[in-house]
Amino acid sequence: MRKRNNFISVFTMFLAIGFAIIFSRPVKATANGVQLKANRTYTAYDVTGDGTKDKIRIRAANQTDDEAYSSLTVSVNGKTAYRLKNTRFYNVIANIYTLKNGQPFLYLYAPAENGDGPVCALLKYTNGKFRKILDFTEIMAGYGNHRIGEVTNLNGNKIVITESIVSYSLGINAINFTYEYVNGKFVPTSKYGSYKEIYSADGSSRYFTVNSNLPAYARLGATAVNTTLKTGSLTKIIKCALIN
Repeated sequence: MRKRNNFISVFTMFLAIGFAIIFSRPVKATANGVQLKANRTYTAYDVTGDGTKDKIRIRAANQTDDEAYSSLTVSVNGKTAYRLKNTRFYNVIANIYTLKNGQPFLYLYAPAENGDGPVCALLKYTNGKFRKILDFTEIMAGYGNHRIGEVTNLNGNKIVITESIVSYSLGINAINFTYEYVNGKFVPTSKYGSYKEIYSADGSSRYFTVNSNLPAYARLGATAVNTTLKTGSLTKIIKCALIN
Protein backbone atom coordinates (compact mmCIF):
# COMPACT_ATOMS: atom_id res chain seq x y z
CA MET A 1 0.00 0.00 0.00
CA ARG A 2 1.45 3.34 -1.07
CA LYS A 3 2.33 5.65 1.75
CA ARG A 4 0.31 8.83 1.61
CA ASN A 5 1.25 12.09 3.17
CA ASN A 6 -1.36 13.77 5.32
CA PHE A 7 -0.83 17.48 5.12
CA ILE A 8 -2.10 19.91 7.72
CA SER A 9 -2.10 23.65 7.11
CA VAL A 10 -1.26 25.77 10.09
CA PHE A 11 -2.23 29.30 10.98
CA THR A 12 -0.68 30.69 14.14
CA MET A 13 -2.41 27.56 15.45
CA PHE A 14 -3.17 24.43 13.42
CA LEU A 15 -6.27 24.20 11.29
CA ALA A 16 -7.38 23.56 7.74
CA ILE A 17 -9.07 25.94 5.33
CA GLY A 18 -10.99 25.06 2.16
CA PHE A 19 -9.98 26.92 -0.97
CA ALA A 20 -9.65 25.73 -4.57
CA ILE A 21 -7.79 27.21 -7.52
CA ILE A 22 -7.33 25.30 -10.76
CA PHE A 23 -4.04 26.39 -12.33
CA SER A 24 -0.36 26.10 -11.37
CA ARG A 25 2.81 28.13 -11.63
CA PRO A 26 6.08 26.80 -13.09
CA VAL A 27 9.18 26.83 -10.92
CA LYS A 28 12.57 28.33 -11.69
CA ALA A 29 15.83 27.06 -10.24
CA THR A 30 17.47 29.68 -8.02
CA ALA A 31 20.05 27.86 -5.88
CA ASN A 32 23.78 28.06 -6.55
CA GLY A 33 24.09 24.93 -8.67
CA VAL A 34 25.56 24.42 -12.13
CA GLN A 35 22.98 24.79 -14.87
CA LEU A 36 23.05 22.38 -17.81
CA LYS A 37 21.25 22.85 -21.12
CA ALA A 38 19.75 20.13 -23.27
CA ASN A 39 21.55 18.89 -26.39
CA ARG A 40 24.93 20.12 -25.23
CA THR A 41 27.92 18.15 -23.97
CA TYR A 42 29.69 19.09 -20.72
CA THR A 43 33.07 17.81 -19.55
CA ALA A 44 33.94 20.07 -16.60
CA TYR A 45 31.84 18.50 -13.83
CA ASP A 46 31.82 15.40 -11.66
CA VAL A 47 28.35 13.85 -11.67
CA THR A 48 29.26 10.31 -10.59
CA GLY A 49 30.85 11.22 -7.26
CA ASP A 50 34.23 9.60 -7.92
CA GLY A 51 36.10 12.91 -7.87
CA THR A 52 36.88 13.00 -11.59
CA LYS A 53 35.26 15.09 -14.30
CA ASP A 54 32.68 13.33 -16.43
CA LYS A 55 31.24 13.73 -19.89
CA ILE A 56 27.53 14.41 -19.52
CA ARG A 57 24.90 15.10 -22.14
CA ILE A 58 21.15 15.62 -21.80
CA ARG A 59 19.31 14.91 -25.03
CA ALA A 60 15.74 16.00 -25.78
CA ALA A 61 14.57 14.40 -29.00
CA ASN A 62 11.66 13.43 -31.27
CA GLN A 63 10.01 16.83 -31.33
CA THR A 64 6.36 16.76 -32.39
CA ASP A 65 4.31 19.21 -34.45
CA ASP A 66 3.35 21.20 -31.34
CA GLU A 67 7.05 21.48 -30.38
CA ALA A 68 6.82 18.98 -27.53
CA TYR A 69 9.54 16.36 -27.12
CA SER A 70 8.81 12.67 -26.60
CA SER A 71 12.23 11.32 -25.59
CA LEU A 72 14.69 12.32 -22.85
CA THR A 73 18.11 10.74 -22.39
CA VAL A 74 20.94 11.54 -19.97
CA SER A 75 24.28 9.97 -20.86
CA VAL A 76 27.41 9.88 -18.72
CA ASN A 77 30.78 9.09 -20.27
CA GLY A 78 29.09 7.80 -23.42
CA LYS A 79 26.64 5.47 -21.66
CA THR A 80 22.93 5.96 -21.04
CA ALA A 81 22.32 6.71 -17.36
CA TYR A 82 18.68 7.83 -17.52
CA ARG A 83 16.04 7.54 -20.22
CA LEU A 84 12.38 8.35 -20.74
CA LYS A 85 10.57 7.15 -23.87
CA ASN A 86 7.13 7.84 -25.32
CA THR A 87 6.63 10.80 -23.02
CA ARG A 88 5.80 14.48 -23.46
CA PHE A 89 7.55 17.67 -22.34
CA TYR A 90 8.45 21.09 -23.72
CA ASN A 91 11.88 21.82 -22.28
CA VAL A 92 14.44 20.57 -19.77
CA ILE A 93 15.67 22.24 -16.59
CA ALA A 94 18.81 20.58 -15.26
CA ASN A 95 21.25 21.53 -12.51
CA ILE A 96 24.12 19.84 -10.72
CA TYR A 97 24.25 20.37 -6.95
CA THR A 98 27.30 19.24 -4.97
CA LEU A 99 27.14 18.92 -1.19
CA LYS A 100 29.95 19.74 1.22
CA ASN A 101 30.74 16.03 1.48
CA GLY A 102 31.43 15.95 -2.26
CA GLN A 103 28.30 14.07 -3.29
CA PRO A 104 26.85 15.45 -6.56
CA PHE A 105 23.18 15.29 -7.52
CA LEU A 106 21.36 16.05 -10.75
CA TYR A 107 18.13 18.03 -10.58
CA LEU A 108 16.02 17.15 -13.60
CA TYR A 109 12.68 18.72 -14.50
CA ALA A 110 10.87 18.25 -17.82
CA PRO A 111 7.68 20.34 -17.70
CA ALA A 112 4.64 19.89 -19.91
CA GLU A 113 1.08 21.21 -19.63
CA ASN A 114 0.23 22.92 -16.31
CA GLY A 115 3.84 22.46 -15.21
CA ASP A 116 3.37 18.71 -14.94
CA GLY A 117 5.83 16.43 -16.67
CA PRO A 118 7.44 12.99 -16.69
CA VAL A 119 10.13 13.90 -14.16
CA CYS A 120 10.76 16.50 -11.46
CA ALA A 121 13.32 14.99 -9.12
CA LEU A 122 16.79 15.04 -7.63
CA LEU A 123 18.82 12.14 -9.03
CA LYS A 124 21.89 10.33 -7.72
CA TYR A 125 24.30 8.36 -9.89
CA THR A 126 24.58 4.79 -8.62
CA ASN A 127 26.03 1.77 -10.43
CA GLY A 128 25.93 3.42 -13.83
CA LYS A 129 22.41 4.84 -13.57
CA PHE A 130 20.73 7.99 -12.30
CA ARG A 131 18.08 7.07 -9.74
CA LYS A 132 15.57 9.29 -7.97
CA ILE A 133 16.65 10.16 -4.45
CA LEU A 134 14.08 12.92 -3.92
CA ASP A 135 10.94 12.93 -6.07
CA PHE A 136 9.27 16.34 -5.92
CA THR A 137 6.03 14.95 -7.36
CA GLU A 138 5.63 12.54 -4.43
CA ILE A 139 6.59 14.65 -1.40
CA MET A 140 3.05 16.01 -1.06
CA ALA A 141 1.20 13.20 -2.82
CA GLY A 142 -2.42 12.97 -1.78
CA TYR A 143 -2.74 16.64 -0.90
CA GLY A 144 -3.22 18.27 -4.28
CA ASN A 145 -2.36 18.40 -7.97
CA HIS A 146 0.41 19.84 -10.17
CA ARG A 147 3.09 18.95 -7.62
CA ILE A 148 6.52 20.22 -8.63
CA GLY A 149 9.59 21.46 -6.77
CA GLU A 150 13.06 22.91 -6.95
CA VAL A 151 16.22 23.32 -4.89
CA THR A 152 16.34 26.94 -3.75
CA ASN A 153 19.30 26.88 -1.34
CA LEU A 154 22.33 24.71 -0.68
CA ASN A 155 24.34 24.93 2.54
CA GLY A 156 26.81 22.22 3.49
CA ASN A 157 24.95 18.92 3.35
CA LYS A 158 21.54 20.59 3.63
CA ILE A 159 19.22 21.81 0.91
CA VAL A 160 16.13 23.96 1.02
CA ILE A 161 13.47 22.86 -1.42
CA THR A 162 10.42 24.81 -2.53
CA GLU A 163 7.37 22.68 -3.21
CA SER A 164 4.74 24.22 -5.48
CA ILE A 165 1.28 22.67 -5.51
CA VAL A 166 -2.36 23.34 -6.25
CA SER A 167 -3.63 22.03 -2.93
CA TYR A 168 -7.12 20.96 -1.98
CA SER A 169 -7.24 23.47 0.87
CA LEU A 170 -5.27 26.55 -0.22
CA GLY A 171 -5.12 26.42 -4.01
CA ILE A 172 -1.82 27.61 -5.46
CA ASN A 173 0.94 27.80 -2.87
CA ALA A 174 4.67 27.28 -2.43
CA ILE A 175 6.27 25.92 0.74
CA ASN A 176 9.90 25.71 1.85
CA PHE A 177 11.21 22.53 3.49
CA THR A 178 14.79 21.81 4.63
CA TYR A 179 16.38 18.42 3.97
CA GLU A 180 19.71 17.00 5.09
CA TYR A 181 21.70 14.24 3.40
CA VAL A 182 22.18 11.53 6.02
CA ASN A 183 23.27 7.91 5.51
CA GLY A 184 22.71 7.96 1.78
CA LYS A 185 19.35 9.72 1.64
CA PHE A 186 17.73 13.12 2.11
CA VAL A 187 15.65 13.42 5.26
CA PRO A 188 13.60 16.43 6.42
CA THR A 189 15.14 18.32 9.33
CA SER A 190 11.66 19.19 10.59
CA LYS A 191 8.08 18.17 9.90
CA TYR A 192 7.23 21.86 9.52
CA GLY A 193 7.51 23.95 6.39
CA SER A 194 7.16 27.69 5.88
CA TYR A 195 4.84 29.14 3.30
CA LYS A 196 6.75 31.11 0.70
CA GLU A 197 3.75 32.12 -1.39
CA ILE A 198 -0.02 31.68 -1.28
CA TYR A 199 -2.31 32.98 -4.00
CA SER A 200 -5.80 33.93 -2.88
CA ALA A 201 -8.80 34.56 -5.11
CA ASP A 202 -8.55 38.35 -4.86
CA GLY A 203 -4.84 38.40 -5.70
CA SER A 204 -3.51 39.12 -2.22
CA SER A 205 -1.21 36.74 -0.41
CA ARG A 206 -1.21 35.29 3.10
CA TYR A 207 -4.34 36.95 4.54
CA PHE A 208 -7.69 35.24 4.26
CA THR A 209 -11.16 36.09 5.51
CA VAL A 210 -12.82 33.40 7.60
CA ASN A 211 -16.15 32.55 5.94
CA SER A 212 -17.55 30.67 8.94
CA ASN A 213 -16.41 29.94 12.48
CA LEU A 214 -13.40 27.63 12.45
CA PRO A 215 -11.99 25.68 15.40
CA ALA A 216 -8.27 26.16 16.07
CA TYR A 217 -5.97 23.88 18.02
CA ALA A 218 -2.92 24.71 20.10
CA ARG A 219 -0.67 22.12 18.47
CA LEU A 220 -0.55 19.41 15.89
CA GLY A 221 -2.53 16.34 16.93
CA ALA A 222 -4.47 18.09 19.67
CA THR A 223 -8.13 17.12 20.06
CA ALA A 224 -9.31 19.93 22.32
CA VAL A 225 -10.24 23.20 20.63
CA ASN A 226 -8.01 26.06 21.82
CA THR A 227 -9.97 28.91 20.28
CA THR A 228 -12.37 29.66 17.46
CA LEU A 229 -11.66 31.95 14.54
CA LYS A 230 -14.74 34.07 14.07
CA THR A 231 -16.55 34.68 10.81
CA GLY A 232 -15.17 37.76 9.05
CA SER A 233 -11.82 37.80 10.86
CA LEU A 234 -8.55 37.92 8.92
CA THR A 235 -6.23 34.94 9.20
CA LYS A 236 -2.58 34.75 8.22
CA ILE A 237 -1.24 31.32 7.31
CA ILE A 238 2.38 30.91 8.41
CA LYS A 239 3.49 27.28 8.51
CA CYS A 240 2.38 23.77 7.72
CA ALA A 241 3.14 20.28 8.95
CA LEU A 242 3.94 17.37 6.65
CA ILE A 243 3.29 13.99 8.24
CA ASN A 244 4.17 10.61 6.79
